[in-house]
Amino acid sequence: MRRTNVLGIAIVGLSCGALMLVGCGGAEGSEMKPAIAPAPAEPPAPIVQAPVDAAPAPAAPTKSAAELQIATMNTAYEGWNGGDAKKVASTFTENATFIVEGGPEVKGREAIAAAVQQTMTAFPKGKVAVARTFQKGDVVIVEWVFNGTHAGDFMGLKPTQKPVGFHGATVAMINADGSIREQHDYLDAGTIMAQVGASKQKARPIPPLPTSVESHVAKGSPDEEKNADAAKAFYAAMEKKSEAQFTGAMTDAVEYEDFTQPQMSKGKAEAKKFYGVWTKAFPDAKQTPTTLLGIEDFVVSESLMSGTHKGALGPIAPTKKSVSLHSLDIFQLKDGKISKGWTYSNGGELMMQLGLIKPPPPPAKPAPGQAHADESKGADAKSQQGRAVPPPTPNADIKATNTADPSAKGASGGTKGVPGN
Repeated sequence: MRRTNVLGIAIVGLSCGALMLVGCGGAEGSEMKPAIAPAPAEPPAPIVQAPVDAAPAPAAPTKSAAELQIATMNTAYEGWNGGDAKKVASTFTENATFIVEGGPEVKGREAIAAAVQQTMTAFPKGKVAVARTFQKGDVVIVEWVFNGTHAGDFMGLKPTQKPVGFHGATVAMINADGSIREQHDYLDAGTIMAQVGASKQKARPIPPLPTSVESHVAKGSPDEEKNADAAKAFYAAMEKKSEAQFTGAMTDAVEYEDFTQPQMSKGKAEAKKFYGVWTKAFPDAKQTPTTLLGIEDFVVSESLMSGTHKGALGPIAPTKKSVSLHSLDIFQLKDGKISKGWTYSNGGELMMQLGLIKPPPPPAKPAPGQAHADESKGADAKSQQGRAVPPPTPNADIKATNTADPSAKGASGGTKGVPGN
C-alpha cells in the first residue's frame, strides 16, 4: 500500500453543441380588389424567437480508481491536519480493520475514530507530510514523516513536552467507491520512546517534513514481475541461510534504511554483518509472504517473520522465546538487483515478545456513540490489549497524475530479513 507533487487529477471537459435558428418568408397578396375597402393592414407582428433552454450542465467527470484512492487518502490527511478524528474515520467502511503492526486490530469506524483521537491527544497539532506513494490495483502504499510534541499521555507515558519525529508507512486496501476496508500502519514505537527519554536506545534524529511527493503507479509490465521475482529470491536466501545468494541479490553499493536503526546500512560488507547476526539469532526463521507488488522499478512487500530467539541479538541474550514480526519492505532494483531498500517495522513488537518491555495498558472502552465526544475514551479494550496507540496516517495533499487504473495483478512474498534490521 506513491515529490514534486507528481500526482494530479485529470478533469474531463464536456462541450455543448450550438443551436440553429430558422427564418420564415411571406406570400404575395391577390390582384383582385374587394367590394368593401379593407381596413388598413396592421403592421406585421415581429417574429419572436422561441426561448432557447439553457444548455444542460456537463456531467461530473468520472474519477478513475487511482484518483478515487488518492482523494480518499487526502480526506484522511485533511482530518489529521485539522485534528478531526471523525473525518479520518469517515474514509473507512463501517466495519473496516485498522492495524498498527505490532498490535491487535482495531475493528469498526467508531473504534478507529477513538484510537485516532488518542493519538491526536498525545501529540496535539502534530503534522505529517507524505514522502512517496505507490499504487497497484486496489492497494495504495504511502510513506510519510511525522513531527510533533509529546504533550499528552502516550502508551502509559505522561507528557514530556519533548519533540518527536519519525518515519512511517501505510498500506491501504481501498474499495471501488474509494472507501478503505483495511489499513496497516508501520512505525517504530522504540524511536518515540527513545526521543522522549523513556528508553536508553539511541534515538534517530527527528527528520524534517518532506516538501514534495514522489509517486509511482504500476504499469503491469513484464519488468515489474521480474523485479518481484528477484525480491522473492532475496527472501528465499534468508530462509535457506545462503549468504552468497543473499548478497548476490544486491548491488555492491547497496544502501538500506531500516527505520528501527539509528543509521543507514551501506555496502555489502554491512549487509553480510547483518545477515550473520540475524540468522544466528533466529536460525529457524521462516518467511510468510502476505503482499508482494512490482511497481515500476520498485517492489513493495508486507511480510511476517516467525522464529525462535536462539542466539544473541546484539546485547540481548537468547531468550528461547518464539516471535512473529511484521514488516513493510520497499526495494528499488537496478539491473535485477537491489540497489536501495527501506524497512518499516515496530521494534516494540520484538521487545514485547521477548519479555523485555511490558505491553501498554489498554485504553478505556468508549460508550456507544461517544467515541468522538471524549478524548479520554479509547478504542475497544479487547481489540487494543497490548497495542501501541495507533499513529497518524499521512497528512499531505497529493494528487494523481496517472489516470489509468493501476494493474491489479500481483504476487505474494515477503520477509523481515533485510540489511540493517
